[in-house]
Amino acid sequence: MRRRAVELFLRFCFTAVLSVLFTLNSPYADDPRYGYVTAIDGTLARPFAYRALVPDVTATTVAVMPGALRGTFDRGEVAFREKADIRPVYGFLSILRCPPGRLADLQVLFCVHFGLFFAFSVLMQRLGTIVLAMNRPTALAFGLAVPLLVPTFFRGYNQIYDPATLAVSAGLLLAAARSNVPAFLLAFLLAAYNKESAIVFAPLVLAMPDPRVSRFARWGTLAAAIVAFGLIRYVLLRRFEGNAGDVFEYTWWVNLQTFTSKPGAMASILTFFGSWIALAVVGWQKKDLFLRRALLIVGIPFALAILIYGQITELRVWFELLPILACLAAPTVMGWLREEPATAP
Repeated sequence: MRRRAVELFLRFCFTAVLSVLFTLNSPYADDPRYGYVTAIDGTLARPFAYRALVPDVTATTVAVMPGALRGTFDRGEVAFREKADIRPVYGFLSILRCPPGRLADLQVLFCVHFGLFFAFSVLMQRLGTIVLAMNRPTALAFGLAVPLLVPTFFRGYNQIYDPATLAVSAGLLLAAARSNVPAFLLAFLLAAYNKESAIVFAPLVLAMPDPRVSRFARWGTLAAAIVAFGLIRYVLLRRFEGNAGDVFEYTWWVNLQTFTSKPGAMASILTFFGSWIALAVVGWQKKDLFLRRALLIVGIPFALAILIYGQITELRVWFELLPILACLAAPTVMGWLREEPATAP
């Protein structure tokens, strides 16, 4: 009981630190393309408006909030703003450019992000236990360490859906590793509601390691996932068809310009991801077969999609691959840590 309390306390503290760092690297709340309040209102520019899971959860929570509680938030915001000149912490609001009367939305959103980061930590610990066969202390350390690596991907502003991307990606990987078809479908539905990149995870069902999952079940699940993805996309496209922007945002030309005209930026990006890939592929044949297949099944199409639709200079666009890369890199790092230093004869 005491050990569980200590684990919970550590996870709470680590998650709180990550949530604060994430929030401090947020865009202006009223930004028309990326703003958190704009997203909650459903007026964000496309294609970002389609990533509706976190905004809808936040908006629904605020809508059902008791009036007395909302009044407490509003009164607190008024007092907070009146003391802005003597309270340096007001920088939190000025950085986010919070519109008047919307502090409650951002506070609820912070709680949603906190919960998602907490879930991500728990899921990574479970992956350490189930996939990497770690003992409990080692799996706990793994589950706490991986979320603390998330800020190393903060290059450019974070997006409102990023914490959900991490959580559902880890959930999909765990469900597939456990060959749990219902859990995989549930995680996929949440992932598709959160971001269109979820489609690259659909074929992961074919790599489920349990031979008791029949070929019919695998292909049937894949077909169901694709149909569900199409329906979710159709609903979101119709819902936000009046928003500014386009259905897709092609950025391949921006990425090409980055390759050719910003050698310094490209060198840092290649070094960063080169390090991750190196840690993942060292001792490749000894790594877990399911994880190796997952990296190929998910990683190759996702990387191609990023080159066409994503900004490669924004490291956070690679969050979908972090659970897979972390699980592949962990045995390499653990092997180095276990090596005994050479002693002089």
